[in-house]
Amino acid sequence: MQTYKLWEIADYINGRAFKPTEREMEGLPIIRIQNLNNSDTIFNYSSKNIDKKYLVEDWDLLFARSWSLWAFIRNRGDAWLNQHIFKIIQNKQIIDKKYFYYLLLSLIKNFESRTHGATMVHITKPEFMNTKINLPPLATQRTIVDKLDKLQSLIDLKKQAITKTNELTKAIFLEMFGDPMTNEKGWEVRKMKSICNKITDWTHDTPERLKKWIMFITWKNIRQFQFDLSDLDYVSSEVHEIIYQRCNPEYEDVLYTNIWVNMWTAVLNTFKFPFSMKNVALFKPNRNNLIWYYLTHLLNFQQFKTTLLWNNWKWWAQWFLSLDVLRNLNIPLPPLSLQQKFADIITKLQASTDKHKQALAKLEELYQATMQSSFKL
Repeated sequence: MQTYKLWEIADYINGRAFKPTEREMEGLPIIRIQNLNNSDTIFNYSSKNIDKKYLVEDWDLLFARSWSLWAFIRNRGDAWLNQHIFKIIQNKQIIDKKYFYYLLLSLIKNFESRTHGATMVHITKPEFMNTKINLPPLATQRTIVDKLDKLQSLIDLKKQAITKTNELTKAIFLEMFGDPMTNEKGWEVRKMKSICNKITDWTHDTPERLKKWIMFITWKNIRQFQFDLSDLDYVSSEVHEIIYQRCNPEYEDVLYTNIWVNMWTAVLNTFKFPFSMKNVALFKPNRNNLIWYYLTHLLNFQQFKTTLLWNNWKWWAQWFLSLDVLRNLNIPLPPLSLQQKFADIITKLQASTDKHKQALAKLEELYQATMQSSFKL
């Protein structure tokens, strides 16, 4: 092992600050941090004659040092590099590029502990450059890369299997019920409030958060069709009792985010114990009319969200959908027997997805263990 500082093992080219007037609809895409974090984010483009040092090619190593710190290897063709992102040209005699990529990922928590800024969190260039690292010989680096690459490939395969199952679910939904936006199959249309026994949420007051006691779900804990409990808060039993009198989620109710950045996302409640929540609407389907699986998939149907609901959101310090809007949504209502058939199919598919997720969790745990042992975190 030999100790270096990051500035000693590579050249770091900071991206260009593109002016708004330089952003076009054609030319090469401009890589902004949001394009790295989300491949679906729309690109800006530029056809200008720009210094080639800002050109990014496939397999270039990039590091976002603002907003969301992360390392990336480009694989989507030539592009221009925007500010707050480093293009890294490593000293090939000292460090393997893919090893450098994994090394940077292992340092994320270290970098995050030294960030600055409130609105745009970032690590300064001097802080970044003076980070000390230990490098094994190149042969050892490539052995570590080989192990991590194989694990990452297995992880990617499991994620692809889950994605394909999700896509199959969407296809089955459309085949059985048709496009809900056009109601091409001519189902009866009912107001949401007429097919639910209760539609409510908690007031937008902010209770004291605790480290333990009664689980407190907010918008950040809800993803499409699943909960994310990685950043979970709790409230006291006294606060919970007050909240639960108005908003009482029970097993197989449908929860729906109606505020902030994760708005318009539905999940089926699979918890069999009481909990509190905020910034999340609660639907209690009338089971004589509505199966929860159908409602959850309808609410998560992309065109339903963007077309029906986009016209109804309001701004009050932040985006939100009012209960009045939710109660008066027009819902295509297929026969209960068809909804049940869909639920039976989804239950079987979900069992397959759950197996993939369990295998994925084990692979990710092994990946993290290998990262820790390889980089002595």
